[in-house]
Amino acid sequence: MVLKSYLQQVLADLGRYAALYGTGAYTPAEAFAAFWAGHPRTPFDVATGQPGQFLRPYQTTPALAAVPQLTVKVPTGGGKTYLACHAVGQLLGAAPAGTPRLVVWLAPSLAIVAQTLKALRNGRHAYRQALDVAFGGRVAVIDKDELAQGQGLLAAAQGEQLTVVVLCLDTLRTADPDNRKAYEANSANLAFVSAYAGHLPAPVPRPDGTPTDPTATMNVLRALAPVVIIDESHHAKTTLSDKLLAALSPRFVLELTATPRPASNLLALVSAQALKQEHMVKLPVVVQNRYRKADVLGGAKLWQERLEALATAAHKKKGAPYVRPIVLLQAEARTATATAPYDKVKADLLALGVPEAQIKIKTADRDELKDVDLLAPGCVVRYIITINALAEGWDCSFAYILASVANRSSPVQVEQLLGRVLRQPYATPHPEPLLNCSYVLTASTDFQGALANIVAGLQVAGFTATDCYRAPDAPEPTPAPTTPGQQHGLAFGAADAEELTPADYAAQAAAAAALAAPALAAPADYAAPALASTVGTTAAGSPAGAPTPAAPAPAVAAAVAALVEGQQTMEAEALAAFEKTEAAAAAIAADPTLSPNPVAQQVPGYPMRADVAAAAQALRLPNFMVPTGSSLFGKYAPLAKGSLLAGFDLSLQSIDIDFQQQAEALRVIDLQEQADHSYTPIIRKADAQLREPLLAYFRAASPLRQRQDAARAIGKFFGKKLDYLPAPAVQAYVERVLAPFDPEQLRAAYADPAHYANAVYEHLDHLTSVHAMKVFDQRIDTNGIDVVPDYSFPAQRVVGKVALPLLRSLYAKEEAGNGPEGDLMQLLADAENVTFWTRNPARPGEGFRLNGPLVNHYPDFIVHTAKGNTLLLETKGDIYDNADSTYKRHLGAAWALAAGKQYKYFMLFDKKTVDKAYRLDTFGPVLAAL
Repeated sequence: MVLKSYLQQVLADLGRYAALYGTGAYTPAEAFAAFWAGHPRTPFDVATGQPGQFLRPYQTTPALAAVPQLTVKVPTGGGKTYLACHAVGQLLGAAPAGTPRLVVWLAPSLAIVAQTLKALRNGRHAYRQALDVAFGGRVAVIDKDELAQGQGLLAAAQGEQLTVVVLCLDTLRTADPDNRKAYEANSANLAFVSAYAGHLPAPVPRPDGTPTDPTATMNVLRALAPVVIIDESHHAKTTLSDKLLAALSPRFVLELTATPRPASNLLALVSAQALKQEHMVKLPVVVQNRYRKADVLGGAKLWQERLEALATAAHKKKGAPYVRPIVLLQAEARTATATAPYDKVKADLLALGVPEAQIKIKTADRDELKDVDLLAPGCVVRYIITINALAEGWDCSFAYILASVANRSSPVQVEQLLGRVLRQPYATPHPEPLLNCSYVLTASTDFQGALANIVAGLQVAGFTATDCYRAPDAPEPTPAPTTPGQQHGLAFGAADAEELTPADYAAQAAAAAALAAPALAAPADYAAPALASTVGTTAAGSPAGAPTPAAPAPAVAAAVAALVEGQQTMEAEALAAFEKTEAAAAAIAADPTLSPNPVAQQVPGYPMRADVAAAAQALRLPNFMVPTGSSLFGKYAPLAKGSLLAGFDLSLQSIDIDFQQQAEALRVIDLQEQADHSYTPIIRKADAQLREPLLAYFRAASPLRQRQDAARAIGKFFGKKLDYLPAPAVQAYVERVLAPFDPEQLRAAYADPAHYANAVYEHLDHLTSVHAMKVFDQRIDTNGIDVVPDYSFPAQRVVGKVALPLLRSLYAKEEAGNGPEGDLMQLLADAENVTFWTRNPARPGEGFRLNGPLVNHYPDFIVHTAKGNTLLLETKGDIYDNADSTYKRHLGAAWALAAGKQYKYFMLFDKKTVDKAYRLDTFGPVLAAL
């Protein structure tokens, strides 16, 4: 892994700032202003002393005024962590003997902490190698448990090694030190405190002013004045975060983020176009909108298979690196149901023929990716189902396709996950153009809104139009003027990035560290082995022990004064933003439902009431059954649509299908240069360069082969939906449908098989439904269908939203109902002839279903009366008088007729009079009579 040119520029900027600050002539804020005053790429106007259009003054708090606190913006996929490792070497690698070498690396989540620890501890990983080169292999990476044991702290204090402690922000961030172990007395640090007695800064105070114990881990970190790296630093722009940094007493704070907050001091910015030019990201983003949620899964499967075919061919024929495209499937947030949405998505994938081994689930409560190396050639994973667990802290460059399977009417919320599919494998262009793009599939009724959300997702990933500085020609960084603290200058940019060797990196690190050393070295008045410390400032605000400040040049001084003058206003704005953020966080803490992604709670189960349990357990509800004619698999099998299709000959059915032309639902989102030389995401139509590779093989085939390939592509989208028909007969039928197609129509069918498959399925579903209903009615009339009592109530019922306690319920708690359902529950509770009633869940394996000739029907309520009658009740709002309710009434009547007179089915509308149904307000006397 090499330093891309834009990363070299960032490190050059860091070196320029360190050179200015290292002279002792400036405070951190003044050094920032002087840095931008002489920067080759800033629109800063030295004559007027005013900042450029996009430059904001340095912002800090009084407690951190003496500490450089700088932000680097790098879009997702740009190498923030790799940059940070080189920055550590630049800041500490060649500091003088006696300088403590401690880095506190803060991340916003445990997922990112685990990912960072894994990479930094791996000697073969580029991140760790960058540290090893800069520090001669004397590097220790520790976690919070090892920190609590005091590991690596004495060695870091003596400058013998670099110790990097990787922590979650919330491990140290708190309003009350007594709430965190890091602030408690720690006997593991007694040796440290004894060795440096008399040279330790004051302990961190509690809110009441009393000091914490000197042996507390936080106080030891504070004594070492660490360099602090903050990953995803937009999470750390709060008042509590500032208090944490002040407590750490760092010598330097470097923040890394794709989306800087207004309170950030932007030292360097990496443009989205730079990432694209360096082949770090997969752009453009290809967006396809499907008509139905099920089509999204089919489309994702289609894209995955075609992309993998291209990747495999390129690997074998062109020597391209191994790539196995992976699909990220975003399921809906879990609700109070027995079946999690991600399990439903997995079932749908299995129904499409995806092998189970290729599917993994990664959510807040299930992690099937643990210890799985997704980049390994032997790995078979191709589909990962998530909700938002991959929003941060997960990077796999093989992820190519993001498919959202939320409801069509729901907003397409892909912002946080889009960045997971942007990273380009191996940071090199792939010989197949389609492998240089990323893909998003949606099923939204508002496609334009979906596109807007995807553009927002790019902005969340740092692909924004507004930059801190811009230059039309993107010049290479020029050396900063020589200062007393800079003897060697920077070596970056002198060699081609692709040809750098470890020796080159070592030379770069040494030169950069020498440049930064005056700013971060141990003060002269602390002799070894006394602890080096930069805590405290002189009256002038310069670091303790620093050289006497030299007067800056007049023009730079004027620029500095102009920038510093505006600082108070900026701090006030930032403080208001912090307070707003903290207020929102407090509101979510008080009411988790306000969170955009609340953690799902486990749904409890409730037992039967003891006084009716015996009667309910003795009851068996009958289902429709058909004789199997064989004792090997039982005498009966449940009625299904397939058992009613005897005599249905697919070869004789009509092929008159209306393949309505779909509106264009394929768009491309890419970066486009603006008049001011910035780059912003734009939406455009997909061009032939994108479409043709998918059709190249198809165009070269014979007409017969084209028809067969199009038929097979269409057939893949049926999955198990037509499993009641013989697969060869379905394939032959589709080929017969395609026989009249001309070459252009076949090309369209092959390019968008989901649309054609949906039309064929709806046509066949209609034909088979008409046939099945006809046979069903005939057999009901002639007693050709049996009913067999095979359903028993479960011992306990899973309930999501609990209803108010009502009399005569079967279970201790019942599911709540709205509108007509709630009114009917009250009616049942008041009916003295009702033995028990219960809400019937529409969940396979738990609720009772009427297995009909077309689809199964789960009535809303099951009621048992004192006269021994069992009633199935279905409530309907008045607007639901439609084909579905007509079918359910027909099925319920047939079930009651076949089951016997003690079984009844009723459909109850709210206030509407409907044939063969009751109104809710007139059902009371009927219920009393039963």
